[in-house]
Amino acid sequence: MGLKLQLVKDSKVIFEIPLTVEEWRMDKRRRLERELEVFERETEEFVRMFDAFSNINRVRMISEIAKDPDYRMKFMDIKGQTKLNPKIVTEGLKKMMYAGLLDKEEKEYRIPPISFGVFLASCVALRKVMDALEWEYR
Repeated sequence: MGLKLQLVKDSKVIFEIPLTVEEWRMDKRRRLERELEVFERETEEFVRMFDAFSNINRVRMISEIAKDPDYRMKFMDIKGQTKLNPKIVTEGLKKMMYAGLLDKEEKEYRIPPISFGVFLASCVALRKVMDALEWEYR
């Protein structure tokens, strides 16, 4: 039995997907095709999100905001924490807002609750999945 990724809510598995090639043989092949069809229909949304995460400076910025107890920071605080050029910070924040990862309220940038989960799943959890897959295929 290979690796599986589970999404659990209140001790109940609400989604499970095999992560190893061996688990997608024959009887599960149609499910894989359906999952990929859904993904393809939503490609633009994923491209915007992964584009935002494809730059180390943007990842550093959203990581700093995520470390704040209220998941929000002012421009100058983001600039100060990351030690980035103001133009880079401005462009990065715009790109992350376009991707739906950040909102701007007054003079603060905040990570909405849904985007916080997306950030954790896309960066932190994905890193753990990659580690597990590397271990599995050694």
